[in-house]
Amino acid sequence: MASVSAPLDLGLAGRVALVTGAGGGIGRHVARLLAAAGAIVHAVDRDAEALAAARADWPGPAHTAEAADLGDPAACARVVATATAAHGHVDILVAVHALLLRQELAEVDPQSFDRQMSVNARGPFFLAQAVLPQMAARRYGRIVLFTSPSGFAGALAKAAAYAMSKAAALGLARSVARRYGPDNVTCNLVSPGSTDTAMLHGGLGRDDLEAIRAAIPLRRLADPEEVALGAVYLVSRWGSYVNGHMLTIDGGSTMGA
Repeated sequence: MASVSAPLDLGLAGRVALVTGAGGGIGRHVARLLAAAGAIVHAVDRDAEALAAARADWPGPAHTAEAADLGDPAACARVVATATAAHGHVDILVAVHALLLRQELAEVDPQSFDRQMSVNARGPFFLAQAVLPQMAARRYGRIVLFTSPSGFAGALAKAAAYAMSKAAALGLARSVARRYGPDNVTCNLVSPGSTDTAMLHGGLGRDDLEAIRAAIPLRRLADPEEVALGAVYLVSRWGSYVNGHMLTIDGGSTMGA
């Protein structure tokens, strides 16, 4: 049984963490916080320049980074292989990357639909597929996937296809949690509400943002770090008995919907 001590030990020192979407937004904070807690980070993002800028925030020399498009299953397998080659194994997967293309439902074309599904649903699936065998063999693994309240409460602001793609994460996470729990591998979800990131702001005007804020009981957007801390908890020693859970961090917007 874990006991509280000072300073607080998250049990992450020396753990190898693969973090996607690490070039900005929530993923950048996840990578930074894990590095600060002593983990060795292998960070992935499509944007190589943003990834390099984010890397400057991580203390310690051992961290690695890789640019990749995770809508491609081969890229998912490759980043797991690269992280494993660099660090020996992967203990933690936090899949934060996402793509939101704002279109009214009636305007969604097959190409944009498929692109969002490939990044948001297929990407996490094939990352998990690539990393789970070694986690099961080593009898240790922590996986956190990112979903969205819009996947369960319905999408606002031209995001029906995005909502559908993010709803898929729940089925994957709970399937992994049931199948690999006996191997001491946990799989959970973080479900962030409206968060102050470039993805949220894209395609929205001031009035749209004010309407979003007004619908949140706390009357503000989440700071990306607030959401990232939820993911850190789930992969830390303090989250070791949490499995198949969806942690909603949305200021009370959906009240568990």
